Parts: sequence; structure tokens; C-alpha cells
Amino acid sequence: AAQMANVLEPEWAKSLTLAVALSMAATPILLVILNRLEQSSTEEAREADEIDEEQPRVIIAGFGRFGQITGRLLLSSGVKMVVLDHDPDHIETLRKFGMKVFYGDATRMDLLESAGAAKAEVLINAIDDPQTNLQLTEMVKEHFPHLQIIARARDVDHYIRLRQAGVEKPERETFEGALKTGRLALESLGLGPYEARERADVFRRFNIQMVEEMAMVENDTKARAAVYKRTSAMLSEIITEDREHLSLIQRHGWQGTEEGKHTGNMADEPETKPSS
Repeated sequence: AAQMANVLEPEWAKSLTLAVALSMAATPILLVILNRLEQSSTEEAREADEIDEEQPRVIIAGFGRFGQITGRLLLSSGVKMVVLDHDPDHIETLRKFGMKVFYGDATRMDLLESAGAAKAEVLINAIDDPQTNLQLTEMVKEHFPHLQIIARARDVDHYIRLRQAGVEKPERETFEGALKTGRLALESLGLGPYEARERADVFRRFNIQMVEEMAMVENDTKARAAVYKRTSAMLSEIITEDREHLSLIQRHGWQGTEEGKHTGNMADEPETKPSS
């Protein structure tokens, strides 16, 4: 507008417009950085809570959307546990609902010792950040080798790194939910519940096999790609064979049940009486 009114020279007007645009673009980023700095300073200023819980059998590190479900199940089963989380606001909210959660950084050795790691049986590593999650896993493996570690994995890469760190069965946080969604989609498209479950089971088995084989390869992208292609081809072959079995089932008008299991062999088919 200033340029149109001949108040500024064209070059000055362009520079001013660019400066305004850059400041508008940078503002959201600066706000995010400021928010993180404030959160960091708050966490540094607050000391870890004193843990007054009796000797727990389980320690849960991280009590967000993943850790809460696990913790509530254990709590309802009467399991003694200590819950650690590093978000002060989150902890205060949980305490209003009667949850006993302690503030502190679970990667600190002194806090783990106070939480009873020396005598606890299980550590549930439900920390959201993959790097911090791995840091805790490696520290516990080194200093508390007796603890059974059940670790949350954010994705396949995180799963592989946890396996390489010595965790036997990392739990991929979205895997089972996604499989169930796929089953529901197959059923919505007309496939019977039994067949949908069978296909999901086959996919689960081959996907786990694929990821486990990838974990055995030391950060070799080409080797991991080869594992993916091979297991995907095997999965396609198995599903094709299953379609033939499903065709046999459908011809007999039997779709199976959640409890039952069908092999696809004629000998396993229900007996039919000949028409008189």
C-alpha cells in the first residue's frame, strides 16, 4: 500500500514486505521454542518427589496414554507398583483423579533406586520419547539386570533398537489396534469373522518374523529391504493358499467361529447325510 501511494521506493517496499513475512513465519516457531524452554526450566526447578511407597513389584516409567492403561490393569489386580513421570502438570491432573504418581526423571539412577528397582521384578518402560526410552532400557540392563523389561516401541525402528538392546518382546503401541481395524474392515467388506481373524493372524506372524529378522541385521538398509521383500512374497503366497481353503469353507456354507479352527482339509469337514 505504501508503494502504491508512492511513500516508499519500490526496493524499500519489497524489503519491508519480506521482513514482515519472515517475522510472521518465525513467530510460531519462536513460541514453540519459548514454551519448551519454560517447560524445561520448570522441570529443572522442581526436585523429584520423595517416594514413600512400600516395596513395589512393578515400576512404570512414563504414565501417558500407554502407561495409564497398563497401570490401571495392574492396579485393579492389586499389584504393588511405583509410577514415575516427568510432566508436572500431567501428574497434578492424575492426582486429582486419585492416581498415585511420582514426579521425576526415570533415567536417574538415584530415583530408580528410591523407587525400589533393586528388589522390584518388572520395569514397564512406557516412556514416549524413543531416545529416552532406549537410554532407560540400557541403564536398567546394566545396573539392574534382574529386572524384566517390558518396553513400549513407538515404531518398527524403535522396536529393532530395543531388540538390539536386549529387550525380548518390545510392544509396538499401535500394532494390535491396527490389525483389529484391518479385521473389521475385511468383515465390513463381506468376509466372515473367522476368515478375517485367520488372515490377521497370518499377517501378524509374518510381520513379526520380518521385524525380528531385521533386528538381526546391523543397520544394513539393503539387507533389511531384502528381508521385507522376501517375507512379503511369502505372505502373499500364504494368503493365496488360504483363499483356496476359504473357498472350500464357503462351498460347505460354514464360516467357523472365534473358538473353532479349520484346516481346510476335506477330512475336517462336518459330515453330511446323503439325501434319500
